[in-house]
Amino acid sequence: MWIINCDRVAVLQPTLHPISGIVFLVDAKDHERLNESKAELDALLNMEELSKTPFVVLGNKIDHPDAVSEDQLRSVLGLYQTTGKGKVPLENIRPIEIFMCSVVMRQGVFPGIDIGILWVGKVC
Repeated sequence: MWIINCDRVAVLQPTLHPISGIVFLVDAKDHERLNESKAELDALLNMEELSKTPFVVLGNKIDHPDAVSEDQLRSVLGLYQTTGKGKVPLENIRPIEIFMCSVVMRQGVFPGIDIGILWVGKVC
């Protein structure tokens, strides 16, 4: 099993604890680093060890006027077809979904995280 410790670059380290899913946080207002976020997410999604691990992508800082919308974030990250929110049957595919939030303003955070955690629990 693996756990991810992340600053700017994802690093996998062995752990004795199984993981049920990964929460990937993206700064939705930092346009200059969105491509970096995509590269990091792509690297994680391409890791064989994580091939069946559900991903919750949280687009944070939606309270900022320069924040990208959910559709824009989907486009930048290349996540056009996600599996949550009741859209796609979860058969033989990795569960992944985007939720938008603002931690500071508590917008969508607790619903977003709670829904994301419940969603991971449902698909595991």
